[in-house]
Amino acid sequence: MVKKMVLLLVAAAMIVSIVAAGCTSNQNNTTSSISLTNTYNSTQGFSIMYPSNWTLSHVAHNNATANLTAPDNVTSLEVLVFQNMTSQDVSQGLNLVTSLVKGLNETNITELAVVAGNASILSTTNTTVAGLPATQIVWTAPINGVQMKVLETWILKGSTLYQAVYTAPASSYDTYVGAAQQMMNSLQLT
Repeated sequence: MVKKMVLLLVAAAMIVSIVAAGCTSNQNNTTSSISLTNTYNSTQGFSIMYPSNWTLSHVAHNNATANLTAPDNVTSLEVLVFQNMTSQDVSQGLNLVTSLVKGLNETNITELAVVAGNASILSTTNTTVAGLPATQIVWTAPINGVQMKVLETWILKGSTLYQAVYTAPASSYDTYVGAAQQMMNSLQLT
């Protein structure tokens, strides 16, 4: 029961971060290759490099969350850390997120229901981040009237789950996805 609640909280945190990303778009910076000049070193076991024109706008110590915001002030990359997870928890969490995105929501959490009812999974891919196996999910959903596109990466190291969530309006997703991928590739887990 506790693990299921943790998984629901992980999914809820992801949805809240997406909703907090905003609902307007300003497409003025196309990024194909960027210079990662700044580094954020978390006390919770990760570091990530980011470009100087992105803002480290929020660091919450309870989940060691780093929220990086693109120059458009809408697009973001958030890194979340959840302790004491197992590979089974991560698998169940991925299944939960997939179910939520596909609309098979079994919770009464309003934010999750809103997103789950109108979302579509575009791809699920196994990859490697920081030398560890990872899973990436790309999905879209209308949030507050704006179609958002999300690239979510789950990495398990020991009993710690790292989640990197890139969120952008679907219309400008490609503007910063290259930068987001470079930042995710710079992720170091200690």
